Amino acid sequence: MSPVPPPATGHKAPPGVWLGLAFAVCIDTVVQLVWSKAATDALGEDTLGTFMGMFTHPLLYVMLGMYAMQFVNWMIVLSKADLSFAQPITACSYVLTAAGSAYFLADRVTPLRMAGIALILVGVWLISGTKHHTGAPSMVHPVTDSLDESP
Repeated sequence: MSPVPPPATGHKAPPGVWLGLAFAVCIDTVVQLVWSKAATDALGEDTLGTFMGMFTHPLLYVMLGMYAMQFVNWMIVLSKADLSFAQPITACSYVLTAAGSAYFLADRVTPLRMAGIALILVGVWLISGTKHHTGAPSMVHPVTDSLDESP
């Protein structure tokens, strides 16, 4: 068996985890903006017309491809980081989505929304500074994981 590196603990996640989290935030933001644009463009005279418009809109398929990329990226991130650390960091996509929707879709970001965004950023900052066990042995197979660490 090959030696397993000791788990990283503390405040520093490996750069690859941060890169994966940044990609997750960016891809989620783009997916939300594309989804909104596709839904707006697909509006029909009635429900059936809107439904048919959605499935014939090319942005729907772009969005589905992006969801597939997001799925693969998320599986990689979760293989290297605690869910309780990684998931809250992705809340940054709410911030970027609000900014992107204001810029690209002419949405209005009110002062109350800005206050909510500030609270999200404070929460992400607090969580990013917590201790985590990136790469730690799993709780599912603690016995076999600990065997990998023996000399």
